[in-house]
Amino acid sequence: MRITKLIALVAVSGIVAWWPASAGAAQKSSFPSQRLAEAKTIFVTCSGGACDASVQQTAHKTLALWGKYTVVESRENADLILMFSWDNSKDLGEYLGTLPSGGAVFVPIHSTWWHAQIIDSRDNTRLWDESMEYAGSPQSTTRFLIHKLKRRVNKM
Repeated sequence: MRITKLIALVAVSGIVAWWPASAGAAQKSSFPSQRLAEAKTIFVTCSGGACDASVQQTAHKTLALWGKYTVVESRENADLILMFSWDNSKDLGEYLGTLPSGGAVFVPIHSTWWHAQIIDSRDNTRLWDESMEYAGSPQSTTRFLIHKLKRRVNKM
């Protein structure tokens, strides 16, 4: 009888100790989704300053076709900030090629990765991010990353 009470006490203590932590985690994890769903305006930029004109135009057009967010021209008027960045630092090694003369040549292989993230303009909290290897052109990569954002937001 005493062992049964002890087991029941330990089980209840475990639930009570677990409950507040899990409740807080649920609220915290839903915050980005809620903010993405509620936002109305978005500002498009690239890390380090202005985006290439083709990236900017593609992002504006793709967002306009989606219709979820209105693109604004300043951070101050935006609920969200869509920031693109890229890096060429992914060194994939070398490729051994053969010259027409029969000699060998080592060619370094680099990969460019594009990144997109959504930042809450109120407190600079990162709400979403996605990365992908450069695929074809800056325009197609920009469209694809926005499409991934759209799929994420539409799941909410």
